[in-house]
Amino acid sequence: MIISPNDWMIKAGAKIVGDNQLALPLNCLLVPMGLASEAIVSYRQSEALNERIKHGLVVVTMVRVADTAYFSRVAKMLYEHNGKKIKICEHCIRGQLWPTKIKEYRQKANKNIIHKMEQGLPINNIDLEVVEKYYEEMFQHPLTNPIHWPAVNGLQRCNKCTQKRKR
Repeated sequence: MIISPNDWMIKAGAKIVGDNQLALPLNCLLVPMGLASEAIVSYRQSEALNERIKHGLVVVTMVRVADTAYFSRVAKMLYEHNGKKIKICEHCIRGQLWPTKIKEYRQKANKNIIHKMEQGLPINNIDLEVVEKYYEEMFQHPLTNPIHWPAVNGLQRCNKCTQKRKR
């Protein structure tokens, strides 16, 4: 039996294989989503605003880390799959491959939480509403089978990836 805070490992497709070994399809998610999941449980249990802010910051930061790691991994898989002919990065594919709101929630988390903290501005419960949405949205991605090899030439690519390599 797999036990993890908020059952995140089950949501992410973890399985017990072989000689009682834990297998997670994308092990790059292990640390950040583990920390985010512990913090989301504490966040939901907290009533004091300062505790909710503390746990909310851990959640939003770790989900951002997991989000970046996930899309970087998928972009690398796509790039290798197309024989490294068409350059593609995590910025190119975020928001294009699967119909979720993770890009929207990431932008809200950046604006309402991360940027406010960087500017020394206060965070309130309204700002923190994005925390749970962002966390739950991470599991709307096909984490167990991350890619069905879409046609890379149909994706919009960022400026960095469309520039020709310097020789």
